[in-house]
Amino acid sequence: MSAMFGLGRKKDPYTTISCKGRKLDGQAVLALVVQELDLPAIVKKVDTLDYCSRVSFGKIYQKPGTLLADNNTEDQGYSARYDKITRSLGVNLRQGFMRQTLVFATREPEQLCAELGLSMEVDTPPEPTVS
Repeated sequence: MSAMFGLGRKKDPYTTISCKGRKLDGQAVLALVVQELDLPAIVKKVDTLDYCSRVSFGKIYQKPGTLLADNNTEDQGYSARYDKITRSLGVNLRQGFMRQTLVFATREPEQLCAELGLSMEVDTPPEPTVS
């Protein structure tokens, strides 16, 4: 009966990233696992870049009333957008019903995205209005 053991085990939805990163608040952080992003490598890379002064990971949020066991770890992705006011690139990580925001303080979002292999969402300019 125990032949099935291990087959149905889901991968952990998050991983601990610990690096000696000067720019990372705290030594170790919990980060959502998103297949297309190698977060440990990204954090290490950012630490070497002059034009990114800080990296911070937000808390991992889980939709209220949901069970971790029911989380669909295959349903995942991210979206990145730049906030001109705070001069930071926010990367929203999504996995099932779990969310986490990763923030890079930078004045060069395009350069940073190119370096890290991220695709940034560009705000479309508002439609011109005829007055």
